Amino acid sequence: MTDRTEIARRWTAMWNLELPAAEIVRADARIRFGRLPVVPRDEPLIGPAGLQAVVDATAARLDGPVFGIHQVVPGEDAELMTVLWYVEAAALDRRSGLDLLRVADGLVAEAWSITGDLPLD
Repeated sequence: MTDRTEIARRWTAMWNLELPAAEIVRADARIRFGRLPVVPRDEPLIGPAGLQAVVDATAARLDGPVFGIHQVVPGEDAELMTVLWYVEAAALDRRSGLDLLRVADGLVAEAWSITGDLPLD
């Protein structure tokens, strides 16, 4: 069984540039985003290299964003989980979002990421 809290912590650490995507995302992972991109990207992204490029470009564009976790919600399926998250940065108001993650063998195999324009309180 996958420790969902640890997966969420590692996923968030990736967005904070503390962990490379290759250490949390499978080589064949598919990542989809639910809004227009703030940085150029393929849709869907396949594998850690494309995701790392988006993470790096997002960090540069937002001038050092800090991502955090509101809550981790387990799915009914042992492979699924939802991470309710927030981001703060000098270049934007606090935002929140959710990432639905499918995990296989301790790594993210699929992700659907949706960023909202308002903070979750």
